[in-house]
Amino acid sequence: MVPARAHALNGPDHLAGHTSAVSLASGVLVALLLLVIPGAIIARAAQLTWPVAVAVGPALTYGTVALAILPLGAVGIPWNLWTALLALPAVVLIAFGFASLGMGITSYMKTFQQMDWINFVMLPMFLFSTTFYPLSTYPGPLQVVVRCTPLYHGIELIRRLVTGDVGWSLLGNAAYLAVLDQLRTRSPLVLGGRSAGARSACRIARDVGARGVLALSFPLHPPGRPEKSRLEELRGVRLPTLVIQGEKDPFGTPEEFPDGIELAVVPEADHSMKVAKRASVSQADALAVVLEATLEWVVREVAGNPGG
Repeated sequence: MVPARAHALNGPDHLAGHTSAVSLASGVLVALLLLVIPGAIIARAAQLTWPVAVAVGPALTYGTVALAILPLGAVGIPWNLWTALLALPAVVLIAFGFASLGMGITSYMKTFQQMDWINFVMLPMFLFSTTFYPLSTYPGPLQVVVRCTPLYHGIELIRRLVTGDVGWSLLGNAAYLAVLDQLRTRSPLVLGGRSAGARSACRIARDVGARGVLALSFPLHPPGRPEKSRLEELRGVRLPTLVIQGEKDPFGTPEEFPDGIELAVVPEADHSMKVAKRASVSQADALAVVLEATLEWVVREVAGNPGG
């Protein structure tokens, strides 16, 4: 018979015989889980609406596979099928918790090289999170540190659900991860791009939950072909949009944009926002126009308009 309940690994010493086997099973679960975390972090860091597909989809897939193979290697391991099924939503909760944590951390990163810090933190957290050894094997001060890590709570939640050791303390693990999901930054997203990038920003802004679009050098039409207008892409945004256009842009001069399009004009600038050496404004002055127009618009339409 499958026992309806089993003791936690970190409980009495008489369960030490199960430690290696259950740790191996939970290690498989955690290893699969770690495949979900990077994609979830990237998706939530970009504030996309498809983290549901990136985090929840793989989490459910890998979790289902792990549960399917669990009976094959669970000889002598106390596990419970019905409570183990609860590990699937638990994996989803863990994925979103780590995604939000990653999103909060990456908000303070300035370079791609700083992304290596994530691995620097993840590796020791993985090694000391009771994946391989029960908590009782660590010194007391280290146990306190381990209990504060999110991966420990995720492993403890999944392990106890799989083994059927369901109790009120699991609510503490779940609550920890739920609070973790609230750590992500909630600054409004402004999607921007220049030239073809501006067109892409206009197309996907609403899908990714952006609050506004910054279109630099929007290519209203190919040079010399005003009949090939892309104005409908701009009108289809249906979000606060600022177009910053060079006065001499061959892809569309400011005069070619209709009323109703918020426009900032960079004097004597071309499609690359460059000005001639003999122009009446310097290159620094032209870039200052871009910066000031952007800042004023963001404060007025995005930061100062919380309702969207």
